[in-house]
Amino acid sequence: HDVFILDTSSGSLERIFENDKFSGFTFDDELRIAFKDEIHDDGAVDVHRGDAVAFHFTPEQAFHSRLLGVHGASLYYLDSRISNTTELRELDLASGQERVLANDPKSDIGDTVFVDGRPAFYSTTWLKKEWHSLGPSGLAPLHNALGGAFEIVSQSQEAWVARVSEPQRIGASFYLYRTKTGEVTPLFVGRTDPRLAAMLPFEFQTRDGLTLTAYLTLPPPHESIEALGKPLPLVVIPHGGPFQVRDRWAFNPYHQWLASRGYAVLSVNFRLSSGLGNQLVNAGNGEWGRKALFDLIDAVRWCVERKITAPGKVGIMGESYGGYAALAALTFTPREFAVGIDVVGPSSLVTVMQKVPKYWDFPQYKLSDAEEFFTRGAFIKSMGGSPDDPEGAKFLESRSPLHFARQIERPLLIVQGDNDPIVTKEESRQIFEELKRLKKKALYLSFSNEGHQFRHYANIDTYLAHAEKWLHDVLGGRFEPASPGSLKESTIRIQRSE
Repeated sequence: HDVFILDTSSGSLERIFENDKFSGFTFDDELRIAFKDEIHDDGAVDVHRGDAVAFHFTPEQAFHSRLLGVHGASLYYLDSRISNTTELRELDLASGQERVLANDPKSDIGDTVFVDGRPAFYSTTWLKKEWHSLGPSGLAPLHNALGGAFEIVSQSQEAWVARVSEPQRIGASFYLYRTKTGEVTPLFVGRTDPRLAAMLPFEFQTRDGLTLTAYLTLPPPHESIEALGKPLPLVVIPHGGPFQVRDRWAFNPYHQWLASRGYAVLSVNFRLSSGLGNQLVNAGNGEWGRKALFDLIDAVRWCVERKITAPGKVGIMGESYGGYAALAALTFTPREFAVGIDVVGPSSLVTVMQKVPKYWDFPQYKLSDAEEFFTRGAFIKSMGGSPDDPEGAKFLESRSPLHFARQIERPLLIVQGDNDPIVTKEESRQIFEELKRLKKKALYLSFSNEGHQFRHYANIDTYLAHAEKWLHDVLGGRFEPASPGSLKESTIRIQRSE
Protein backbone atom coordinates (compact mmCIF):
# COMPACT_ATOMS: atom_id res chain seq x y z
CA HIS A 1 0.00 0.00 0.00
CA ASP A 2 1.06 3.59 -0.59
CA VAL A 3 1.46 5.81 2.49
CA PHE A 4 -0.76 8.84 3.00
CA ILE A 5 -0.98 11.43 5.75
CA LEU A 6 -4.40 12.71 6.73
CA ASP A 7 -4.91 16.09 8.39
CA THR A 8 -7.89 15.38 10.65
CA SER A 9 -8.62 19.10 11.08
CA SER A 10 -8.83 20.06 7.41
CA GLY A 11 -9.54 16.67 5.90
CA SER A 12 -6.70 17.02 3.41
CA LEU A 13 -5.04 13.78 2.29
CA GLU A 14 -1.49 13.72 0.93
CA ARG A 15 0.47 10.77 -0.42
CA ILE A 16 3.93 10.85 1.14
CA PHE A 17 5.29 7.58 -0.27
CA GLU A 18 4.49 5.60 -3.40
CA ASN A 19 5.17 1.98 -2.53
CA ASP A 20 6.19 -0.83 -4.86
CA LYS A 21 7.72 -3.44 -2.55
CA PHE A 22 7.60 -2.69 1.17
CA SER A 23 5.37 -4.62 3.56
CA GLY A 24 5.28 -2.23 6.50
CA PHE A 25 6.51 1.08 7.88
CA THR A 26 7.69 2.53 11.19
CA PHE A 27 7.19 6.25 11.81
CA ASP A 28 8.94 8.75 14.05
CA ASP A 29 7.33 11.31 16.38
CA GLU A 30 6.76 13.67 13.44
CA LEU A 31 4.96 10.98 11.41
CA ARG A 32 7.86 10.69 8.99
CA ILE A 33 8.85 7.28 7.63
CA ALA A 34 11.78 6.07 9.72
CA PHE A 35 12.03 2.43 8.57
CA LYS A 36 10.58 0.28 5.80
CA ASP A 37 10.18 -3.53 5.89
CA GLU A 38 10.83 -5.72 2.86
CA ILE A 39 9.80 -9.40 2.88
CA HIS A 40 11.71 -11.69 0.52
CA ASP A 41 10.52 -14.86 -1.21
CA ASP A 42 12.06 -17.14 1.40
CA GLY A 43 10.53 -15.26 4.34
CA ALA A 44 13.63 -13.22 5.21
CA VAL A 45 13.06 -9.55 6.10
CA ASP A 46 15.23 -6.51 5.35
CA VAL A 47 14.51 -3.35 7.35
CA HIS A 48 15.53 -0.24 5.42
CA ARG A 49 16.53 3.10 6.89
CA GLY A 50 16.59 5.48 3.99
CA ASP A 51 18.33 3.70 1.12
CA ALA A 52 20.38 1.37 3.34
CA VAL A 53 19.50 -1.91 5.02
CA ALA A 54 19.60 -1.34 8.77
CA PHE A 55 18.61 -4.88 9.82
CA HIS A 56 18.51 -8.24 8.12
CA PHE A 57 16.42 -11.02 9.67
CA THR A 58 16.77 -14.52 8.24
CA PRO A 59 13.59 -16.57 7.69
CA GLU A 60 14.22 -18.27 11.06
CA GLN A 61 14.71 -14.93 12.84
CA ALA A 62 11.87 -13.12 11.07
CA PHE A 63 9.18 -15.17 12.81
CA HIS A 64 9.66 -13.16 16.01
CA SER A 65 11.78 -10.08 15.19
CA ARG A 66 10.03 -6.79 14.48
CA LEU A 67 10.22 -3.05 15.04
CA LEU A 68 7.93 -1.61 17.74
CA GLY A 69 8.37 2.15 17.44
CA VAL A 70 10.58 5.22 17.30
CA HIS A 71 10.56 7.90 19.98
CA GLY A 72 13.01 10.79 19.92
CA ALA A 73 16.39 9.35 18.97
CA SER A 74 15.52 5.81 20.07
CA LEU A 75 14.25 2.82 18.14
CA TYR A 76 12.61 0.03 20.12
CA TYR A 77 12.39 -3.42 18.60
CA LEU A 78 12.21 -7.16 19.26
CA ASP A 79 15.29 -9.06 18.11
CA SER A 80 15.89 -12.81 17.93
CA ARG A 81 19.16 -12.75 15.99
CA ILE A 82 21.37 -13.47 18.99
CA SER A 83 19.05 -14.92 21.62
CA ASN A 84 16.77 -17.94 21.13
CA THR A 85 13.89 -15.93 22.60
CA THR A 86 13.26 -12.32 21.65
CA GLU A 87 15.18 -9.47 23.24
CA LEU A 88 13.52 -6.10 23.71
CA ARG A 89 16.21 -3.71 22.49
CA GLU A 90 16.79 0.03 22.29
CA LEU A 91 18.94 1.52 19.51
CA ASP A 92 20.22 5.09 19.77
CA LEU A 93 19.79 6.29 16.20
CA ALA A 94 22.33 9.08 16.65
CA SER A 95 25.22 7.14 18.18
CA GLY A 96 24.36 3.62 16.99
CA GLN A 97 24.69 2.24 20.51
CA GLU A 98 22.35 -0.54 21.54
CA ARG A 99 21.21 -2.05 24.81
CA VAL A 100 19.00 -4.94 25.83
CA LEU A 101 16.04 -3.84 27.92
CA ALA A 102 14.46 -7.23 28.54
CA ASN A 103 14.76 -10.93 27.72
CA ASP A 104 13.28 -14.14 29.08
CA PRO A 105 15.14 -17.41 28.39
CA LYS A 106 11.97 -19.51 28.02
CA SER A 107 9.39 -17.27 26.36
CA ASP A 108 9.34 -14.61 23.69
CA ILE A 109 8.27 -11.14 24.73
CA GLY A 110 4.57 -10.78 24.01
CA ASP A 111 2.76 -7.50 24.69
CA THR A 112 4.81 -4.34 25.14
CA VAL A 113 3.06 -1.36 26.74
CA PHE A 114 4.48 2.07 25.93
CA VAL A 115 4.13 5.09 28.22
CA ASP A 116 5.17 8.53 26.95
CA GLY A 117 6.72 6.89 23.88
CA ARG A 118 8.92 4.44 25.76
CA PRO A 119 8.35 0.79 26.71
CA ALA A 120 7.28 0.58 30.34
CA PHE A 121 5.89 -2.95 30.72
CA TYR A 122 6.09 -6.22 28.83
CA SER A 123 4.62 -9.70 29.11
CA THR A 124 5.97 -13.22 28.70
CA THR A 125 4.05 -16.49 28.52
CA TRP A 126 5.48 -19.90 29.32
CA LEU A 127 2.58 -21.68 31.01
CA LYS A 128 0.63 -18.57 32.01
CA LYS A 129 1.01 -14.92 31.09
CA GLU A 130 3.21 -12.78 33.34
CA TRP A 131 3.84 -9.02 33.32
CA HIS A 132 7.14 -7.29 34.04
CA SER A 133 8.05 -3.66 34.67
CA LEU A 134 10.94 -1.79 33.07
CA GLY A 135 10.93 0.97 35.69
CA PRO A 136 9.97 1.80 39.25
CA SER A 137 6.25 1.93 38.49
CA GLY A 138 4.40 -1.35 38.32
CA LEU A 139 1.08 -2.87 37.41
CA ALA A 140 0.27 -4.05 40.92
CA PRO A 141 -3.32 -2.72 40.94
CA LEU A 142 -4.10 -4.54 37.68
CA HIS A 143 -2.30 -7.69 38.84
CA ASN A 144 -4.14 -7.69 42.15
CA ALA A 145 -7.51 -7.18 40.49
CA LEU A 146 -7.15 -9.25 37.33
CA GLY A 147 -4.25 -11.66 37.71
CA GLY A 148 -1.75 -11.84 34.87
CA ALA A 149 -3.99 -12.88 31.98
CA PHE A 150 -4.78 -9.37 30.73
CA GLU A 151 -3.78 -7.23 27.78
CA ILE A 152 -3.98 -3.48 27.35
CA VAL A 153 -6.22 -2.68 24.38
CA SER A 154 -6.51 1.11 24.71
CA GLN A 155 -4.53 3.84 26.45
CA SER A 156 -4.76 7.51 27.34
CA GLN A 157 -2.66 9.41 29.88
CA GLU A 158 -5.24 8.95 32.62
CA ALA A 159 -6.96 5.66 31.80
CA TRP A 160 -6.30 2.32 30.15
CA VAL A 161 -8.68 -0.41 29.04
CA ALA A 162 -7.63 -3.97 29.91
CA ARG A 163 -9.02 -7.13 28.33
CA VAL A 164 -9.02 -10.43 30.24
CA SER A 165 -9.61 -13.98 29.03
CA GLU A 166 -9.95 -16.73 31.63
CA PRO A 167 -10.73 -20.42 31.06
CA GLN A 168 -13.80 -20.47 33.31
CA ARG A 169 -15.39 -17.23 32.15
CA ILE A 170 -17.31 -17.10 28.88
CA GLY A 171 -15.93 -14.49 26.50
CA ALA A 172 -13.64 -11.57 27.27
CA SER A 173 -13.95 -9.16 30.20
CA PHE A 174 -13.02 -5.47 29.98
CA TYR A 175 -11.88 -3.19 32.80
CA LEU A 176 -11.03 0.51 33.11
CA TYR A 177 -7.73 1.20 34.88
CA ARG A 178 -7.13 4.75 36.13
CA THR A 179 -3.36 5.23 36.12
CA LYS A 180 -3.19 7.99 38.75
CA THR A 181 -5.34 6.36 41.42
CA GLY A 182 -4.83 2.68 40.58
CA GLU A 183 -8.62 2.18 40.55
CA VAL A 184 -9.84 -0.79 38.46
CA THR A 185 -13.48 -0.64 37.35
CA PRO A 186 -15.32 -3.38 35.43
CA LEU A 187 -16.79 -2.28 32.09
CA PHE A 188 -18.08 -5.64 30.87
CA VAL A 189 -17.43 -8.94 32.61
CA GLY A 190 -17.77 -12.31 30.91
CA ARG A 191 -20.28 -14.75 32.36
CA THR A 192 -19.27 -17.45 34.81
CA ASP A 193 -21.03 -20.79 35.00
CA PRO A 194 -20.46 -23.70 37.41
CA ARG A 195 -20.46 -26.06 34.43
CA LEU A 196 -17.31 -24.47 32.98
CA ALA A 197 -14.22 -26.63 33.28
CA ALA A 198 -10.81 -25.85 34.75
CA MET A 199 -7.79 -25.67 32.41
CA LEU A 200 -4.58 -27.09 33.80
CA PRO A 201 -1.24 -25.97 32.30
CA PHE A 202 1.71 -28.36 32.39
CA GLU A 203 5.07 -29.02 30.76
CA PHE A 204 6.47 -32.32 29.54
CA GLN A 205 9.49 -33.82 27.82
CA THR A 206 9.41 -35.07 24.25
CA ARG A 207 11.19 -38.25 23.18
CA ASP A 208 14.07 -36.18 21.78
CA GLY A 209 14.48 -34.00 24.85
CA LEU A 210 12.46 -30.83 24.18
CA THR A 211 10.46 -29.28 26.99
CA LEU A 212 7.00 -28.30 25.71
CA THR A 213 3.96 -26.67 27.27
CA ALA A 214 0.42 -28.00 27.07
CA TYR A 215 -3.07 -27.34 28.45
CA LEU A 216 -5.46 -29.96 29.78
CA THR A 217 -9.15 -29.36 30.46
CA LEU A 218 -11.01 -31.87 32.62
CA PRO A 219 -14.80 -32.25 32.56
CA PRO A 220 -16.59 -31.01 35.69
CA PRO A 221 -16.66 -31.78 38.52
CA HIS A 222 -12.99 -32.82 38.16
CA GLU A 223 -10.71 -29.97 39.23
CA SER A 224 -7.42 -31.86 39.36
CA ILE A 225 -5.70 -34.93 37.96
CA GLU A 226 -5.53 -36.44 41.44
CA ALA A 227 -9.33 -36.26 41.77
CA LEU A 228 -9.97 -38.50 38.76
CA GLY A 229 -11.51 -41.81 39.69
CA LYS A 230 -10.81 -43.52 36.39
CA PRO A 231 -9.31 -42.66 32.97
CA LEU A 232 -11.42 -40.46 30.71
CA PRO A 233 -11.77 -40.38 26.93
CA LEU A 234 -9.44 -37.68 25.62
CA VAL A 235 -9.62 -35.42 22.56
CA VAL A 236 -6.44 -33.73 21.29
CA ILE A 237 -6.93 -30.39 19.50
CA PRO A 238 -3.80 -29.25 17.60
CA HIS A 239 -3.88 -25.53 16.80
CA GLY A 240 -3.88 -24.10 13.29
CA GLY A 241 -1.19 -21.95 11.74
CA PRO A 242 1.06 -23.69 12.58
CA PHE A 243 3.54 -20.81 13.05
CA GLN A 244 2.59 -17.36 14.38
CA VAL A 245 0.15 -19.27 16.63
CA ARG A 246 0.33 -20.93 20.05
CA ASP A 247 -2.09 -22.25 22.66
CA ARG A 248 -2.63 -20.31 25.90
CA TRP A 249 -4.25 -20.50 29.30
CA ALA A 250 -7.47 -18.72 28.36
CA PHE A 251 -11.11 -19.33 27.56
CA ASN A 252 -11.25 -21.95 24.81
CA PRO A 253 -14.73 -22.71 23.49
CA TYR A 254 -13.67 -26.04 21.98
CA HIS A 255 -12.22 -27.18 25.30
CA GLN A 256 -15.38 -26.18 27.16
CA TRP A 257 -17.67 -27.77 24.56
CA LEU A 258 -15.93 -31.14 24.61
CA ALA A 259 -15.50 -31.10 28.39
CA SER A 260 -19.25 -30.60 28.69
CA ARG A 261 -19.65 -33.85 26.74
CA GLY A 262 -17.48 -35.77 29.17
CA TYR A 263 -14.06 -35.60 27.49
CA ALA A 264 -10.69 -34.52 28.78
CA VAL A 265 -9.28 -32.08 26.21
CA LEU A 266 -5.61 -31.51 25.37
CA SER A 267 -3.83 -28.74 23.44
CA VAL A 268 -0.08 -28.79 22.91
CA ASN A 269 2.45 -26.16 21.87
CA PHE A 270 4.22 -28.60 19.57
CA ARG A 271 7.34 -27.67 17.61
CA LEU A 272 6.24 -25.20 14.88
CA SER A 273 4.42 -23.13 17.54
CA SER A 274 5.46 -19.50 17.91
CA GLY A 275 6.07 -17.41 21.02
CA LEU A 276 8.46 -19.85 22.69
CA GLY A 277 11.70 -19.10 20.89
CA ASN A 278 13.28 -19.55 17.49
CA GLN A 279 14.52 -23.03 18.25
CA LEU A 280 11.03 -24.41 18.87
CA VAL A 281 9.28 -22.90 15.85
CA ASN A 282 12.15 -23.85 13.54
CA ALA A 283 12.59 -27.33 15.06
CA GLY A 284 9.39 -28.13 13.18
CA ASN A 285 10.72 -27.19 9.75
CA GLY A 286 10.43 -30.28 7.58
CA GLU A 287 8.80 -32.19 10.46
CA TRP A 288 5.16 -31.99 9.40
CA GLY A 289 3.72 -35.45 9.97
CA ARG A 290 6.84 -36.53 11.88
CA LYS A 291 8.36 -34.88 14.96
CA ALA A 292 5.58 -32.25 15.17
CA LEU A 293 3.13 -35.17 15.25
CA PHE A 294 5.25 -37.14 17.72
CA ASP A 295 5.04 -34.16 20.10
CA LEU A 296 1.27 -34.66 20.27
CA ILE A 297 1.69 -38.37 20.88
CA ASP A 298 4.26 -37.73 23.63
CA ALA A 299 1.77 -35.39 25.36
CA VAL A 300 -0.91 -38.09 25.13
CA ARG A 301 1.49 -40.62 26.65
CA TRP A 302 2.12 -38.16 29.51
CA CYS A 303 -1.63 -38.28 30.11
CA VAL A 304 -1.76 -42.07 29.84
CA GLU A 305 1.05 -42.45 32.38
CA ARG A 306 -1.01 -40.39 34.87
CA LYS A 307 -4.17 -42.38 34.14
CA ILE A 308 -5.95 -39.30 32.78
CA THR A 309 -6.83 -41.38 29.75
CA ALA A 310 -6.12 -44.85 28.40
CA PRO A 311 -4.86 -46.28 25.09
CA GLY A 312 -7.70 -46.69 22.63
CA LYS A 313 -9.68 -43.84 24.22
CA VAL A 314 -8.01 -40.91 22.44
CA GLY A 315 -9.32 -38.93 19.47
CA ILE A 316 -7.83 -36.04 17.51
CA MET A 317 -9.63 -33.05 15.99
CA GLY A 318 -8.23 -29.93 14.36
CA GLU A 319 -8.75 -27.12 11.88
CA SER A 320 -6.40 -26.01 9.08
CA TYR A 321 -2.92 -27.23 10.16
CA GLY A 322 -4.77 -28.99 12.99
CA GLY A 323 -6.82 -30.77 10.34
CA TYR A 324 -3.61 -31.84 8.61
CA ALA A 325 -2.34 -33.09 11.98
CA ALA A 326 -5.49 -35.20 12.36
CA LEU A 327 -5.01 -36.67 8.88
CA ALA A 328 -1.32 -37.28 9.53
CA ALA A 329 -2.06 -38.93 12.87
CA LEU A 330 -4.49 -41.43 11.38
CA THR A 331 -2.20 -42.03 8.40
CA PHE A 332 1.35 -42.14 9.75
CA THR A 333 0.54 -43.45 13.25
CA PRO A 334 -2.64 -45.41 12.47
CA ARG A 335 -3.09 -47.02 15.89
CA GLU A 336 -2.28 -44.11 18.19
CA PHE A 337 -5.71 -42.46 17.87
CA ALA A 338 -9.11 -44.15 17.88
CA VAL A 339 -10.93 -41.53 15.79
CA GLY A 340 -10.12 -38.39 13.80
CA ILE A 341 -11.86 -35.19 12.69
CA ASP A 342 -10.22 -33.11 9.96
CA VAL A 343 -11.62 -29.60 9.42
CA VAL A 344 -10.29 -27.77 6.32
CA GLY A 345 -6.95 -29.57 6.55
CA PRO A 346 -4.63 -30.14 3.57
CA SER A 347 -4.37 -33.75 2.46
CA SER A 348 -1.49 -33.10 0.03
CA LEU A 349 1.33 -30.67 0.77
CA VAL A 350 1.97 -30.46 -2.97
CA THR A 351 -1.50 -29.59 -4.23
CA VAL A 352 -2.28 -27.23 -1.33
CA MET A 353 0.85 -25.19 -2.13
CA GLN A 354 0.03 -25.16 -5.83
CA LYS A 355 -3.28 -23.45 -5.08
CA VAL A 356 -2.47 -21.02 -2.28
CA PRO A 357 -4.15 -17.63 -2.75
CA LYS A 358 -2.30 -15.01 -4.75
CA TYR A 359 -2.05 -12.66 -1.79
CA TRP A 360 0.39 -15.19 -0.25
CA ASP A 361 2.78 -14.61 -3.14
CA PHE A 362 4.06 -11.28 -1.80
CA PRO A 363 6.04 -9.44 -3.04
CA GLN A 364 5.71 -10.45 -6.69
CA TYR A 365 1.94 -10.31 -7.03
CA LYS A 366 0.32 -6.88 -7.18
CA LEU A 367 -2.73 -7.85 -5.13
CA SER A 368 -0.76 -9.50 -2.34
CA ASP A 369 -1.53 -8.73 1.29
CA ALA A 370 1.46 -6.78 2.54
CA GLU A 371 0.41 -7.31 6.17
CA GLU A 372 0.28 -11.11 5.85
CA PHE A 373 3.27 -13.10 7.08
CA PHE A 374 1.72 -16.37 5.90
CA THR A 375 3.58 -16.19 2.60
CA ARG A 376 4.09 -19.08 0.23
CA GLY A 377 7.82 -18.89 0.94
CA ALA A 378 7.29 -19.13 4.69
CA PHE A 379 5.24 -22.29 4.23
CA ILE A 380 7.81 -23.84 1.90
CA LYS A 381 10.41 -23.23 4.62
CA SER A 382 8.15 -24.76 7.28
CA MET A 383 7.05 -27.77 5.24
CA GLY A 384 10.60 -28.52 4.16
CA GLY A 385 10.29 -28.47 0.38
CA SER A 386 9.00 -26.59 -2.65
CA PRO A 387 6.37 -28.14 -4.93
CA ASP A 388 8.17 -26.45 -7.84
CA ASP A 389 11.33 -28.48 -7.27
CA PRO A 390 11.29 -32.22 -8.14
CA GLU A 391 13.14 -33.24 -4.98
CA GLY A 392 11.06 -30.86 -2.88
CA ALA A 393 7.83 -32.19 -4.37
CA LYS A 394 8.94 -35.75 -3.68
CA PHE A 395 9.62 -34.86 -0.05
CA LEU A 396 6.24 -33.13 0.33
CA GLU A 397 4.50 -36.17 -1.12
CA SER A 398 6.18 -38.32 1.55
CA ARG A 399 4.47 -36.14 4.20
CA SER A 400 1.08 -36.01 2.46
CA PRO A 401 -1.68 -38.17 4.00
CA LEU A 402 -3.35 -38.49 0.60
CA HIS A 403 -0.63 -40.84 -0.66
CA PHE A 404 -0.84 -43.07 2.41
CA ALA A 405 -4.60 -43.27 2.89
CA ARG A 406 -4.42 -47.06 2.67
CA GLN A 407 -2.76 -47.03 6.12
CA ILE A 408 -5.78 -45.45 7.84
CA GLU A 409 -7.50 -47.87 10.22
CA ARG A 410 -9.73 -45.53 12.24
CA PRO A 411 -12.94 -43.68 11.30
CA LEU A 412 -12.37 -40.23 9.83
CA LEU A 413 -14.76 -37.26 9.65
CA ILE A 414 -13.85 -34.61 7.05
CA VAL A 415 -15.35 -31.10 7.17
CA GLN A 416 -14.85 -28.52 4.41
CA GLY A 417 -16.08 -25.10 3.30
CA ASP A 418 -16.55 -25.05 -0.47
CA ASN A 419 -15.32 -21.45 -0.75
CA ASP A 420 -12.07 -21.94 1.17
CA PRO A 421 -9.35 -19.95 -0.66
CA ILE A 422 -6.48 -21.25 1.52
CA VAL A 423 -7.17 -24.99 1.74
CA THR A 424 -9.41 -25.53 -1.24
CA LYS A 425 -12.21 -28.09 -1.27
CA GLU A 426 -10.06 -30.27 -3.54
CA GLU A 427 -7.93 -31.14 -0.49
CA SER A 428 -10.87 -32.74 1.31
CA ARG A 429 -12.52 -34.17 -1.79
CA GLN A 430 -9.44 -36.02 -3.02
CA ILE A 431 -8.74 -37.86 0.23
CA PHE A 432 -12.42 -38.69 0.72
CA GLU A 433 -12.60 -40.18 -2.77
CA GLU A 434 -9.47 -42.23 -2.03
CA LEU A 435 -10.94 -43.48 1.23
CA LYS A 436 -14.15 -44.33 -0.57
CA ARG A 437 -12.19 -46.29 -3.16
CA LEU A 438 -10.35 -48.12 -0.39
CA LYS A 439 -13.63 -48.79 1.46
CA LYS A 440 -12.40 -47.03 4.59
CA LYS A 441 -14.90 -45.58 7.05
CA ALA A 442 -15.24 -41.85 6.38
CA LEU A 443 -17.90 -39.14 6.42
CA TYR A 444 -17.54 -35.96 4.37
CA LEU A 445 -19.44 -32.80 5.33
CA SER A 446 -19.23 -29.90 2.88
CA PHE A 447 -20.86 -26.48 3.19
CA SER A 448 -21.52 -24.40 0.08
CA ASN A 449 -21.42 -20.98 1.79
CA GLU A 450 -18.39 -21.39 4.07
CA GLY A 451 -14.70 -20.65 3.64
CA HIS A 452 -11.60 -21.38 5.70
CA GLN A 453 -13.37 -20.31 8.90
CA PHE A 454 -17.03 -21.09 9.39
CA ARG A 455 -19.23 -18.02 9.93
CA HIS A 456 -22.87 -19.17 9.80
CA TYR A 457 -24.37 -20.38 13.07
CA ALA A 458 -26.57 -23.02 11.44
CA ASN A 459 -23.55 -24.58 9.76
CA ILE A 460 -21.42 -24.46 12.92
CA ASP A 461 -24.20 -26.03 14.99
CA THR A 462 -24.70 -28.75 12.40
CA TYR A 463 -21.02 -29.56 11.96
CA LEU A 464 -20.39 -29.70 15.72
CA ALA A 465 -23.40 -31.96 16.21
CA HIS A 466 -22.00 -34.40 13.65
CA ALA A 467 -18.58 -34.16 15.32
CA GLU A 468 -20.16 -34.99 18.69
CA LYS A 469 -21.87 -38.05 17.23
CA TRP A 470 -18.66 -39.15 15.48
CA LEU A 471 -16.73 -38.98 18.76
CA HIS A 472 -19.58 -40.58 20.71
CA ASP A 473 -19.69 -43.64 18.47
CA VAL A 474 -16.03 -44.40 19.23
CA LEU A 475 -15.17 -42.76 22.55
CA GLY A 476 -18.57 -42.75 24.22
CA GLY A 477 -19.04 -39.10 25.21
CA ARG A 478 -22.42 -37.43 25.26
CA PHE A 479 -23.91 -35.91 22.11
CA GLU A 480 -26.82 -33.70 21.17
CA PRO A 481 -28.34 -33.52 17.67
CA ALA A 482 -28.35 -30.24 15.79
CA SER A 483 -31.47 -28.16 16.30
CA PRO A 484 -34.25 -28.47 13.68
CA GLY A 485 -33.75 -24.79 12.82
CA SER A 486 -30.04 -25.30 12.14
CA LEU A 487 -30.69 -28.37 10.02
CA LYS A 488 -33.18 -26.40 7.96
CA GLU A 489 -30.92 -23.40 7.42
CA SER A 490 -27.60 -25.22 7.03
CA THR A 491 -26.09 -25.74 3.58
CA ILE A 492 -24.58 -29.07 4.65
CA ARG A 493 -24.02 -31.83 2.11
CA ILE A 494 -23.29 -35.28 3.55
CA GLN A 495 -21.36 -37.99 1.73
CA ARG A 496 -20.51 -41.42 3.13
CA SER A 497 -17.71 -43.68 2.01
CA GLU A 498 -19.69 -46.86 2.67
